[in-house]
Amino acid sequence: MSENEPTAGTPAEPAAPAASAQETDWKVEARKWEARAKENNRAAEELRKIEDSKKSEIERIQERATTAEQRAAQLEQERTRLSVIAAEGIPADYHDLVVGSDEESLKASAAKVKRLIGAAATQEANSASYVIPSEGNSPNLALNSDALEESLRRALGIGQ
Repeated sequence: MSENEPTAGTPAEPAAPAASAQETDWKVEARKWEARAKENNRAAEELRKIEDSKKSEIERIQERATTAEQRAAQLEQERTRLSVIAAEGIPADYHDLVVGSDEESLKASAAKVKRLIGAAATQEANSASYVIPSEGNSPNLALNSDALEESLRRALGIGQ
C-alpha cells in the first residue's frame, strides 16, 4: 500500500498545476475581453463624436436654410411693396410712407399716400407763393408795381 500512496499522490500533484493552468486561462481571457471592451468603448465614443459633429453640421445647414427662407420672404415682400408703389406712381420721397404686411394693405396705404400727396399739391397750388411771416397773409400788390416782380425774383432765386 505504501506503493499505492505515492502513485496516488503523484497524480494528485500534477492535478494541482492543471487547475492553476485553468485559472490562468480565465485570467488571460478576462484580460483579453476587458481590452476588447475598452477598444469598443473608444470606438463608440468616436462614433458619438462623429454623430455630434454631423448633428451640428445638420443644424448649421438647417439654420442657413431658415435664414435663406426668411431673406427670400423679406425680398418678396419688398418686391410686392415696390410694385404697388410703381403702380400708384408715388414719388421716391414718399416710398417710406407705404407700409403693409400683404398686397391689399400695401395698396390701401399707397392709395392713402397718393391722396395725401394730391391734397398737398392742390393746397400748395392754391396758396400764395409769398407770405408776410409776421402777419401770415399775402400782401395785396398791384399788378403794375415793382413789388410783385421783386417777390417773384426772390422766390425764384434770381438776383439783379
